[in-house]
Formats: sequence, C-alpha cells, structure tokens
Amino acid sequence: MSSIKSRIASQYDYYHFIVFGIVLLGLSVKFILISFLLITYLTFLFLKKRDTFWTLVVVLLIFICHFAIKEVNYYLFNRSKNTGFVLKVSKLDRSYKCLVGLKSAKCIVYTSEALQEGDYLSFVGEKNQYFQHYRFGFDYQSYLHFQNIVGVYSASSIEKSNHSFTPYFLHEAVNRYLTSHFDGIAGSYLKVFITGASDELDKEEINTLGISHLFVISGLHVSMLLAIIKRIAKWLKASEKVTIIISLAFLGTYLFLTAFLVSVLRVVVGYVLKLVFKTSTLDLISMNLILVVLINPYYLWQASFILSYAIAFFLCLYQPFNICKIKILNKAINLWILTFFIQLFTLPITTGFNPDFNLFSIIVNPFYILVVSYVILPLSIITCLIYPIGPLYGQIASIFQKSVENLANFKSLLIPLGNINIYFKLFYYGVFFITLRGIYTKKYYYLATIPLILGLWFGKGIFQLETKIAFLDMKTGDACLITTPHKRTTIVIDTSDATKNNELSTILKNEGVRHIDYLILTHHDSDHAGGAKMLMEDLKTKVLITSFYEKEKLKYLEAYCQESYYLKAPDSLQASEITLNVLSPTRDYGNPNDNSLVFILLVDGIRLLNTGDASIRVERDLSSKRINVDLYKVAHHGSDTSSSISFLKQINYQYAVIMNGYGNQFGFPKEEVVKRFDERLLITRDYQTIYFRVKKGKIKWIRPSRVRKMLW
Repeated sequence: MSSIKSRIASQYDYYHFIVFGIVLLGLSVKFILISFLLITYLTFLFLKKRDTFWTLVVVLLIFICHFAIKEVNYYLFNRSKNTGFVLKVSKLDRSYKCLVGLKSAKCIVYTSEALQEGDYLSFVGEKNQYFQHYRFGFDYQSYLHFQNIVGVYSASSIEKSNHSFTPYFLHEAVNRYLTSHFDGIAGSYLKVFITGASDELDKEEINTLGISHLFVISGLHVSMLLAIIKRIAKWLKASEKVTIIISLAFLGTYLFLTAFLVSVLRVVVGYVLKLVFKTSTLDLISMNLILVVLINPYYLWQASFILSYAIAFFLCLYQPFNICKIKILNKAINLWILTFFIQLFTLPITTGFNPDFNLFSIIVNPFYILVVSYVILPLSIITCLIYPIGPLYGQIASIFQKSVENLANFKSLLIPLGNINIYFKLFYYGVFFITLRGIYTKKYYYLATIPLILGLWFGKGIFQLETKIAFLDMKTGDACLITTPHKRTTIVIDTSDATKNNELSTILKNEGVRHIDYLILTHHDSDHAGGAKMLMEDLKTKVLITSFYEKEKLKYLEAYCQESYYLKAPDSLQASEITLNVLSPTRDYGNPNDNSLVFILLVDGIRLLNTGDASIRVERDLSSKRINVDLYKVAHHGSDTSSSISFLKQINYQYAVIMNGYGNQFGFPKEEVVKRFDERLLITRDYQTIYFRVKKGKIKWIRPSRVRKMLW
C-alpha cells in the first residue's frame, strides 16, 4: 500500500499532463485528426517526462480496456425483448417514461401501464430510431450511447414478476414526497435543488439569461451543504474524526438522493482524495477526473461531466484580481470577474445547448449566484423539511422566476455566436490560456485577444468560400438555407413548423447566419410558414417574398421585415446576387397548396426549382414548359398528389430533393412517388439534412461522411 502511495506521490504536479492525454484520446474517438495531436503529445512526454509518459500509457491502457468491455456489452443488448428492474419513473400526459436497468446497460421504456421503481419486468416493444438531423444538432443517439442506454422502446406488452430495492429508491421516494406536498413553481424548484430532477422546470428564459448552471446541483451547492455540516459539528464541539464520518455519510446519502449526478460524484471523490493525499488542488482535481473516467469511461463524453470538470479546472487556474482596496467591493468585483471568466471559459461548451451569448448575463450572474446560494438553496432545504412553509417558498420562487423572465426579455443584448467545430474550439482554448498567462504576468494588454476571438467567432461566416445549400431535416415540413460566399447573402425558403425552442433560428445561428436577406414562403400552411414569425423576431429579416394569393394569410409578417413582395407568374425579382423567376401561381386555385409560389431561383450560376406543395393540377398548367435546373425540390414532401410522371419528364435536373419531415404522420414520401425517380433523388429520411456546395457554377452534393468535416 505504501509503495502505491509513493508511486502516486511521485507524479505530484504532473497529473494534469495525464488528464490532457485522456482528453486527447477521448477527442480522437470522434475526430480522427486529433489522434495525430495525441501521438505528438505522447512523443513529447516520452522525450521530456519519461515517468509521466509511462504513467499515462498505463492509465490509457486501462481506460481503453474498460471502454472496449463497455462497448461490447452495449452492442450485445440490441434486442426487441428485454428484462430488468425499473430504476426511475416519470409520469407524462398519457404514458409513463421508465428507465430500466438491464444486465449491464439501461434502456428507456414508454408504456401506458403504471409502474414503480423496483418492479422487475419483461417487455416487448418497438425500438425507436434517432438521428442527428442537422449539423451541430443534438445527437440523441450519441447521448443515449454514452449514458449506457441501449435504446428507447415503445412497449407493446409488459409482464411484471416481482419487486426489489434499486439504487434510485431514495431519489424516487423524495420526488414522490415533493410531488404530493408541493405543486407549481415550488415543486419544480424543490426538485431541482434537492434531488436534481429538472424535467418539470421550463428553462427557456433561464437559458436565454445564461444562468442555467445555477439550476443544476453543482459542486458549489454540495460544498455549501458540507460547510453547514462542519459549522454545526463545530458548534456541537464534535471531534475532527466524527465530523469526517458525518460528512462522508452525508455525501454518500446525497449521491443516492441525486441519482448519482456527476457533479455530486466529483465532490464525493474529491473529498475522499483530499483526506488521503496532501497535494495541490490541481493535482487533486486531476486525480479525481482520472479515477472517475476509469470507473466509467462513458463519462468522458457526457456534457454534464465535461462542464462540471471544466469549471473545476478553471477554478484551480484562476487567480482573482485585486483592483479594489475596499474589502466588500473587492469581494464583489472579484466575484464578477470570476463569473465573467467562467462564462468565457465554458462558452464553447454552453453554445452547444444555447447558440446565444447574453451580454446582460455578465452583469446579473454574480447577483443570481448569491441569491441562489444564500437564499433559494437554504430555503429549499428548510421547506423540504418543514412543508407547511411551502406557500411562502412558492411566492419567493415565483418572484425569482418572474425576475428571470423579465430580464430575459432584454434580447437586444443577445450575441448569436452559434456552435463551432472542434478545431475552432481548440483554437479558442489556446488563445484563452495565452490570455490567462498574460494576465498572470500582469500583461493586461493580452485581454485584447478576448474581443478578437469572439469577433472571429461571431463573424465565422466570412470564412465560407463557396455558396452552400442546405435542405434541412425538420420534424415537419420544409426549410431550406442558401448562403453565398462569406455569407454576403442569406436566403431562407420556408420555415417548417419549427416553433419549439425556436429550432430553426438555432440551426441558422449555428450555421453562422446573423441576419436573413430574403425569406421566401411558398404558402401559409404551418409546415411551411409556422416558424416564420418566431424566426423573424429572432433574426433581422430584410425582404419577405410569398405568393400573391397568400397575401391575406401572411400579411401580418410585414411588421417583422423591411420589404415584402407578393408575386405571381410571370413576375421576376432581381437583386445583386439572386434572380427569382415565378412559374406559378398563374391564377387563384382556391387552396393554399396549389397557390404555392413555384419559382426558379438563380444564385451563383445554379438554378433551383422549388414547387412548394403544388399538386398535379398546377403541374398540368406547367407541363408545356421545358424546365432545366440543377436542383429540384420535389413538391409536397413526396406526396402522391404531386410529381406526376408527365411533369417529371418535363424537368431536366442534376439532383432532386424530398424533405419529408421526420415526424410527419402521413407516410411521406410515398413509395410509388419515389419509384418515379432515379438515383439522383435524395431524401432527408435517408440522409437527414442534405448539403450542397457550389463552385464555379457547378453543384456538388456533400456526402454525410464529409458534413462533419465542414469548417464553416
């Protein structure tokens, strides 16, 4: 035992080198180019720090072996029938969502049958399929994978056999207690701050204001609870040994109470390591991460793990500025500076959830940290124990939530940064650490790099060298994005019904769009124009274009743009980089689908035909015309009401695209329609978002394997 401890002690001040090696290995799993950086790093350690090199090699081998075992176990459980214990149950409107523990993995089961944690069951059901529908979008399948969840099932039959204790019993029991005694905002807040269950809390305004990190149980919360325990123990004059035993018992219990949240696990492991090893905070947090990922390698790809440890490492490196001699103001200013730098440090992570950086959050963050830490959190504990004061707690929570909603309305201070690829993130952190080093050496002019890097991030669209076209894979309906080189011109054709979490706006911001030059709405149906108002409120829109016979239905959108045009055949519209020629409607067909704006868009030397939802009736009116285009957007999502054989013979195209809407309830696209096309047909059902690039007047499909490699 002493030899192991001495071996560990020999690597003091070097454990962060091992952590960096683990991080590079984790990135290499998803980004093959990072493996060259890992090899270079290993070579450097071999030449300069031989002992650290061999320690890292041993750690990486253990990590790889454990990861391989978990992967084998994970893929063995791809079956339609499974058995296991119910770990957690969430009641939905018409069904129950159950987390079921299998032999060496987990799964999610949706069922109409009421279940409780601990129920042992066998279930048969259809496994749901999930895809990453667009670049920078949430990859739910990857999320499930690294949560060790082998699938999501809609159960067709369930058989219960017996009941047993599960590790989630305490978590579920306390949630049931909170549900039965508290409702509304009080119940939601108590679950967030006591058990870490945040499913019932609406976080839209919280995310907008940039304070979502306060609504998860973090190391700060647990550390405060530990400090309270130590203060009580000191007041009771308990010995140090007794205080340690009580603290360990509390941490263990709290780990079960929060269903093994990563942030709580980090504090528990850190507390134990601090008792055993006497070394620097940086060493302790590094040893902490190494131990946790060796226990469960999947943690390395979980967002909560990344965010928790990123903040912990930054706090180790941070040195507060002492720029105010008045003690109270000094603490306030240091807190403001600390939260500001934490926001900057975690920005590449948090923009994966929210594409906007709220400048107002820089001001209000310290205030909310103090309110949550010294008011909401202690009151949550007291209210949980003394439930009659629930109404008072509910009023305080309502006032707090109302203040968040009011401040979140200051959207003029939102900077749409959007998500970025891994290479820009590495560049960002390189510049960030150079800036910190300059500050530590009192070279404050290094701070100028912060607005510079943020400016590059905000203006990342200028690095786009070619015209790009994206047919977006939305849940329902059509949405297409066209951007010319350097994002000089941005064109959006239809907006789907993307109102949930302003999905389309998020997609566009992640693609580097900062405003919309032309918004073309083929007609007013919700699956084509349902998200228009929300999009135009969020992104400045210059010109709105739609069908002449849809004017009355879409006229309300004029308040959100600078100009509007209502066109019919044979109208045309010319601008600096685009020409739009209208083919239909030639008359009022009496229904929105046939009144769709059918047009050919000329941009950067290529021709795009968009037919909206026009039916065979409109196609007959167009059949006398020979149409030559590069891209053909097939009408009505591949419905059999459109795309007649005679019309298709009139079109000469290089690629045809069907946007079926992955959540459509009508079975689009219809197979009989698909069979009318050849291999030039691309369907979002098969490829998710379909990307094209235009170079020297020629169009090229960007295959899915290369989409992730796109820099801009």
